[in-house]
Amino acid sequence: TMLSQREEVNGRLAEQKTSALCDEEFYGARLYTGPMFLKYNGTLRALASSSAPAPRKKLRRAGHWQRSTRQSQRPRASLAAEGEGSPAKAAVNTYTTTLHCINSAIIKLSKL
Repeated sequence: TMLSQREEVNGRLAEQKTSALCDEEFYGARLYTGPMFLKYNGTLRALASSSAPAPRKKLRRAGHWQRSTRQSQRPRASLAAEGEGSPAKAAVNTYTTTLHCINSAIIKLSKL
């Protein structure tokens, strides 16, 4: 089960004198190693290319099109360039907290 896997990993981390994975890091890493990888990776790529607009076909394949009653369909990369307080920016899920948890888990697990 996942609980036993987590206990095993935390035991190995303790041997390396590294802090154990918290719930958020563990589940974030589990999500990242599954089908959510495509969504998280696609979001990161779209946001990284916000300075240079990515080709529409590439963004459409990654599933990064914003649908809203106030605006037409636009790639998320163009939405990332808008201000923090804009309604379009608020409608985009960039998975900020989840990606930080995944990053923290990767840093800890890299010590194994």
